[in-house]
Amino acid sequence: MLMKNSLIQFYKERPKTVAFFLSFLLLSLRIWERFLYPGIWAEDGFLFLREAIMYGPSRFLEPYAGYFHTLPRLIAHFTYLFFPVILYPYVIMIVCTGFYAFAVSRFAGDEFSNLIPSSIFRLCLSLGLCLVPGLYEVLGNLANLHWILFFYLCVVSIRSISIEISKWELIFIFLICASTGEPIVLLPVLALRVFLSIKTKANQKIIFYNVIVLLLVFSFSILNFTKREGQPPGKASTYEEISIATNFIWNQFVIYQPLLGDKKVIKFYDQYRTIYRYLGLILGLIIITWTFRKKFYFDHFFFPVFLSVFLVPILTWIVRPGSLLIYINVYGVWDARYSFILAPWGLILWVIIINHISKEKIKLWLNIIFFLAYMANASYRFNLKPYNKLLDWFEVSKPVTSALKTGCPNPVKMLIHPTLVNSITGAETKMYFEFELENKPPCISEDK
Repeated sequence: MLMKNSLIQFYKERPKTVAFFLSFLLLSLRIWERFLYPGIWAEDGFLFLREAIMYGPSRFLEPYAGYFHTLPRLIAHFTYLFFPVILYPYVIMIVCTGFYAFAVSRFAGDEFSNLIPSSIFRLCLSLGLCLVPGLYEVLGNLANLHWILFFYLCVVSIRSISIEISKWELIFIFLICASTGEPIVLLPVLALRVFLSIKTKANQKIIFYNVIVLLLVFSFSILNFTKREGQPPGKASTYEEISIATNFIWNQFVIYQPLLGDKKVIKFYDQYRTIYRYLGLILGLIIITWTFRKKFYFDHFFFPVFLSVFLVPILTWIVRPGSLLIYINVYGVWDARYSFILAPWGLILWVIIINHISKEKIKLWLNIIFFLAYMANASYRFNLKPYNKLLDWFEVSKPVTSALKTGCPNPVKMLIHPTLVNSITGAETKMYFEFELENKPPCISEDK
């Protein structure tokens, strides 16, 4: 009994610490097979580690895909400097998983009690976010770390303006802005935070830090835009296509997935497509009306942030012709990063709605039923499979280890995951972790 009371007291005193370790443990259980079959994912190999080995920090100021990826490049650089090749996948996987556990654990803090009063259900939300769709591709690699960093920035932007930003958090936000392009959609929210902090005569330090965050996001958004590459080729999406797709992703990720789970969403879509479409719209209008009645816009910033995040896929369809069809997919999207953009926010939205029911008993039982159902619906994809069991990292990484130790072989080239398949032609595009060492003596072949 004493131990139980001590644990409860520890959680009350350090809810975010407890949530972090429990979230990290849950995520680690989900990726346990990746510890047995480690591997490198996409840009982790052909970009970040390759740059670390061949160029060092000199490439940190070179944008890739429109932004600088500072944190992924830093992690890759330190991985290369301080760890043997055989541990590269483990270091990257553990660090990136830790970032996501850190992001979701923020909800356990008291600063979110105005959204979710119960500390237990705030912890349940943190753990529920460890089960959202899209984590197969997003979790545990540098290539998709920018989505997790953006998610963290969104989470801390929800908080009341009365919450003070620490200096360490400000440094982290700087690194986020230097690593992602998505925060541009948060500019209106951050400007609103500054305006309201001045209007309500908040502490000067709070006003100053809110201004700094706004300037960081604005400055890097401008810088990223000036470094932006040309628009990809392809047919631009029409306004009609964008409106249909917007309704589709709203229904799929925000309304239905948190309530029904992936498989039931597919079944509902297949059997009752018209109801699926219009019921989602009706529920959306009800939710919007409810938020205005609750005056959910100024004490905290969940709905402004949520609407800003919702702009990400829409803006993607505009600036990347042909990307729209990737999102409108009720069947094969649940493991992909595209579902991670909105699926966490659908879960958060429904938890907030349930926790603003006035009758405590009904609220308690709805919370219990909702979280149990969410876990049950996600159970079929609990185990996040290894990237590729057929690629034996311990074997294929030997030439890389040899090259870094002896200079031979040089150059080095090894196959990594994923192999992309064109849905129309069936043509395969393979990815490789490859590099060439400069200023090394020529390799001597074994037959000489």
